[in-house]
Amino acid sequence: MPEEFKYLNDRIEAQIKWHTDKAAWNKTKYYLAEIITLGAGALIPVINVFDVLSNPGLIRILSASLAALAVFSSGTSKLYKFQENWLNFRALAEALRREKELYFYQVGDYESQMERRQKLLVERIENMLASATSQYVSIQRAEREQPEAFAMPMPSAPVVPQSEAPVGESSEMAPPTTEAETTDKPAQG
Repeated sequence: MPEEFKYLNDRIEAQIKWHTDKAAWNKTKYYLAEIITLGAGALIPVINVFDVLSNPGLIRILSASLAALAVFSSGTSKLYKFQENWLNFRALAEALRREKELYFYQVGDYESQMERRQKLLVERIENMLASATSQYVSIQRAEREQPEAFAMPMPSAPVVPQSEAPVGESSEMAPPTTEAETTDKPAQG
């Protein structure tokens, strides 16, 4: 078997299969989470409107449980990014298939000599895979740093409102500083 087919079978076909399988898995999880969210959300008003159960406490428990299930399902889907992963894996698998087809039919840049075609195929496929990996890593890093961006600053000392300050000290106290005042000052030192 020529070397080109070894690369096609060992690398490209394996990557196409892996990305296709991951796309299908994420698609299934995304649709499952959406169906659970929609179903639980749709059952809440039905349970609350139709007094099919004579126990109002049980109705409240069922309603709250369904709401919790809908929130959990939706949150899990967003946390694990099932839809985004499905679309990304599918797009990469299709891009790999496209390059393979262009190569086989000697279209576009693949019209050149066999050796050049092989090198070009390997270069393009590896660039696609490296780009996808790099994109995934940067997204993961950004998500890990994101909670810090929304963290509330901790005050350095408790601020006592002037109405609660001891008598005689209120006129001597400096006004409390705001976050904007502390961030606008240049660092000393």
